[in-house]
Amino acid sequence: MARVRTVDLLSKEKLQEIVLKSITESGWNFQLLNPFGSSPLRLNLTFGDKQEEVAVYIWNVSHGGKTRGKDEFRIQLKGTSLEVGETYKTLLLGWHTEKKVFMAGNAFKHRLFGKSPSIQVKLETLQKAVEHGVAFQTKTSKTGQEIVVTFQSNYIMEYITEIYPQYHPNALIKLPETELKAVENPLDTAIPFEQLNNIPTERRIVVTTINKKVREVKFQKYVYQIYSGKCAMCGLQARLTEAAHIIPVGSNGSDELVNGVLLCRNHHRAFDAGLLAINGEHVIVLNQQTVRRLKESSEDGKLKEFLEMTRIGEKIFLPSDERLYPKKEYLLKNCELKGI
Repeated sequence: MARVRTVDLLSKEKLQEIVLKSITESGWNFQLLNPFGSSPLRLNLTFGDKQEEVAVYIWNVSHGGKTRGKDEFRIQLKGTSLEVGETYKTLLLGWHTEKKVFMAGNAFKHRLFGKSPSIQVKLETLQKAVEHGVAFQTKTSKTGQEIVVTFQSNYIMEYITEIYPQYHPNALIKLPETELKAVENPLDTAIPFEQLNNIPTERRIVVTTINKKVREVKFQKYVYQIYSGKCAMCGLQARLTEAAHIIPVGSNGSDELVNGVLLCRNHHRAFDAGLLAINGEHVIVLNQQTVRRLKESSEDGKLKEFLEMTRIGEKIFLPSDERLYPKKEYLLKNCELKGI
């Protein structure tokens, strides 16, 4: 058997730090409900008026052992039992240090530990999470059917709020074959309508929601990279920029990189609100109709200074690769939608 490469195992505290960092980078806040380093680590999570209470168990994802193939990995459960309840969610997590992805099992199925308890996952499933953001693997064992979920750290809140209640429920659910095929396929690949339509309504919403989230994260990531993190209008970096769709998704806009431009938050809002646009020659233009309305309603305070920083009449900062320039057709359509 080929020798399997080993990875360094992280301490419990380091693993918990990764969980907390992933939560905050997803925009949520956390409050410790017991001391850091406890197992489980109890957390209250908040985002606006949304709230989640979780109990977090986390271990390293390591190779499955000498008798396992080189593509088989696992989290080895340590202890005797898991705390599960009806008023909070129990997260049974593993972290693969090299791939930098989580795997998650169903805590209800592993509530009582047996002899040498572990949850297996294929290397292929971990790699799918690297490539696509989220991936699923179905398993059948003595405890019944289980879905193991793998995901990048920036999907942790989607896992907690959307996937967990549907795929790690307290009751054993026999999933239809059409759904198994849907969730095992990479989620950024279109699922045929006929197949998707056969999935129960609640979980169909989950599949499409996660699919949408995968596309959004990829769009943000790659537009950020091709503009080197720099606002196309003012040049600001400082990690205060975000990808903007030229043709909005709600107006049948796509997630093509040429339908995106990187803007700081102020210029993004001004672009979406119709104050600013970019013409077919990649020049920043001002919507005089919007300016007039702002002046009439006395909402033009500091507008002059803002527009000076915007470089009206100058070209935007463009990607180094001309093939990734914003598409002229989309820019002209955007101007048309804004009445420019």
